Amino acid sequence: LGIVIESFQGMIHSEGCQELFPKLYQRFEDPDVWKVHEDVMPVLDELANRGFRLGIVSNWDTRLKPLLSRLRLDGFFEFVSVSCDIGFTKPSPVIFEHTVGKFGLPPERMLHVGDHQSEDVKGAQGAGLHSLLIDRSARSRPEVIRELTELSERITESWS
Repeated sequence: LGIVIESFQGMIHSEGCQELFPKLYQRFEDPDVWKVHEDVMPVLDELANRGFRLGIVSNWDTRLKPLLSRLRLDGFFEFVSVSCDIGFTKPSPVIFEHTVGKFGLPPERMLHVGDHQSEDVKGAQGAGLHSLLIDRSARSRPEVIRELTELSERITESWS
């Protein structure tokens, strides 16, 4: 509710936000409001075919796993670590360490790709993982990719 009040501050009174919140909350679990970028499925297929084990680390809630299923993305991921289940949000190393433990690999053999510099990149690095920022509007550079298709050329044998 707090984020709704903050987002609509000055436009809607807090009472209106309290009415709006349940509708927005429910709307965000609807797969029709989400866009899966065109590069996602081909890259997930390629990585799976190359034998990479995939997981998700997310600052979300209980709606994520059913949403992934409804978007037909769940089958690609061995583990889905959601902050509401773990009790820690990114950039805390705890949520990353939890996922590392699930995979049973040393963190330096893992790569985290995320869209937020401090939560994803710095959080993953703080837990000892390699990390890349995906920013679809930025220029590509060593620590940033614009599309997931750039992963193929970035992933080295050390991660397989």
